[in-house]
Amino acid sequence: MSESFTIATSDGVKRLVGIAQRHLRYITKSRSKGMTLLGDVRPDHAIVASIFSAAAIEVGLNIFIAIPVLYIKDDNIRRFFGLLATKYYRLSVLQKLNFVCEFCPQIKKDKVLLGRVRELFNYRNRLLHSSPEYIEPLGLPDLDFEEFPSEIDEKDLIRRPQLSMRGVSSDEIEAAFEHYQTALDFLSKLTVLRPGSEEST
Repeated sequence: MSESFTIATSDGVKRLVGIAQRHLRYITKSRSKGMTLLGDVRPDHAIVASIFSAAAIEVGLNIFIAIPVLYIKDDNIRRFFGLLATKYYRLSVLQKLNFVCEFCPQIKKDKVLLGRVRELFNYRNRLLHSSPEYIEPLGLPDLDFEEFPSEIDEKDLIRRPQLSMRGVSSDEIEAAFEHYQTALDFLSKLTVLRPGSEEST
């Protein structure tokens, strides 16, 4: 592996960061032109940018965890750990983040950046793994207009069971720019663990 290799500029990471960047450019361009048309799709572009910013960080974490395998000399041991790191050992993103912190002190000591990364993944999970909430609001009964009483009392109301999707509370457009910057900041600090390096603390 080339000594000039960096995780932030690796093909997998660059592609995902580029997708996020292109969607943010659309938002910036539409802002500069004052576009506030009906059916504004900027929030959709913002959500895509946030998702791909998170994806870039996750790929960066995966590369960081897998790369030391390439420095193992013995073929059998290298193959064993290569398969373990890339195929058989699956952690959640936050578990990977905690693991990487043990070997990347410049990330571990940046508590603010770690908080931003965790919030980005919480945001992503709320979008990608959202599930409905069961609610029973009170509503009017199904009556013809002529059958409606002149005054409605609470006892006239009936429960109307529904499945309601929880919305994303933060402003997607502003959040997307913050998430993209979080990805760039994190990836720039994610350095390759090489033999002889003194990264671990």
